[in-house]
Amino acid sequence: MSSIENKVRGFLDSSRGYRESPEEVLQILAFLALIKKNQAEKYFDLFKAAPNQQKAIFRMLTEEIDKHEFRYISETKTLDFFPDELLTKAIYLINEIPDSDYSLFARSIRNVLQDLSNYRPDNISTGLLATLFAELVGEVSAESIIYDGTAGYANIVSTIQGARLQLEEINHSVWQLSKILLLLEDREIDFKLTNSLLNSGFKQTKKKADIALMTPPMGLKLSPEERSVLVNEEYIVVKAGKTLPTSAADVLWVQQALANVNSKGRVMILLPQGWLFRGGYDAKVRDYLLNNDWVESVISLPAGILKQTALSPALVVLNKNKAATGEIKFIDASGLGKRERRSISISDDNLQLFSELVQGKHPEHVLYKSVLLPDIIKNEGVLNVSHYIKQESTWVAPDVEQEMIKLGNCMTDFDVAQKKLTKLLSK
Repeated sequence: MSSIENKVRGFLDSSRGYRESPEEVLQILAFLALIKKNQAEKYFDLFKAAPNQQKAIFRMLTEEIDKHEFRYISETKTLDFFPDELLTKAIYLINEIPDSDYSLFARSIRNVLQDLSNYRPDNISTGLLATLFAELVGEVSAESIIYDGTAGYANIVSTIQGARLQLEEINHSVWQLSKILLLLEDREIDFKLTNSLLNSGFKQTKKKADIALMTPPMGLKLSPEERSVLVNEEYIVVKAGKTLPTSAADVLWVQQALANVNSKGRVMILLPQGWLFRGGYDAKVRDYLLNNDWVESVISLPAGILKQTALSPALVVLNKNKAATGEIKFIDASGLGKRERRSISISDDNLQLFSELVQGKHPEHVLYKSVLLPDIIKNEGVLNVSHYIKQESTWVAPDVEQEMIKLGNCMTDFDVAQKKLTKLLSK
């Protein structure tokens, strides 16, 4: 843990009682850092101002931030509850950040967000999940474009260095803080505040993304109003009839991601295991993907890698320009993680193994299997990893004779104990 992260956590603790949520405090710290980065002289004036004047100066500086970029600033309500001495402490803290460490500060904020007990886990992915996505993506060029329609705090895309980012987020406060953190990291971004499922901001974009990285909310239930709007969306290429099922969101995210990448694009999307074998509309979408030979890999991840569920999710890789056509790689990475208190970690050796399995370097490994497309189609398009990778049972039948001896010993011990108890009770 860096010294900057320690200071952020310490300040968060000291703000208890003066805030409605810790995210609001992190928002104020992030705004201060952005002002210091972009308006160093004005920040220095704020730094040296009298403590009882700093709140007014800070308000003025936030109002000067490009309103086109941020629509409206949402930190004011929290600032009303802040005593002058606490804001002064925040200003002094941010002043200590060297100009070379803004990216480290942004990473520290995301680390703190991951650990908040009351945060919405849909808004930020775990560090392990971000690491696995980065391994899948590999190196990208400065001309590459990465899309995420459920960006949250951008914990995944921020780990992919070099690429330009096309992002969307529905929650204003999350969008605002996430955008500030990316600006602190000097990322080239086009970040839309919108519901990407109902009204994507990139429908008319001329240059589609090369890669889509998505960790959408799982099991989202669609309202009748949403279903009536969505049924006519252009990105929905698999028609469901007059109306969509209420449970169609998982596969709508798949189609939405595919619509936002170019003709050679890749999609890496986190989905519930149920999508891999469910019938109905889910099966129709799987058939569409298989008929186009766009499914490249299906990876079963460790249970607990998502904080909002203990279930094991699946990471599905789609590719409109597969190198190895007519086959799909199945990888069972569910046992590669190790639980440490409330989180899942992965050793360097297992991370290396994960990377090599994804690259197909161990075709005979027990955790890997390449299956021909016709065999999958004959299996009704089922993509469940456990259907194709059968783990050998480690259960060993007990020695009946030895177990009978143990049972006899237990019965003898019980008789002795019972006689002692009867003797004690008779006194």
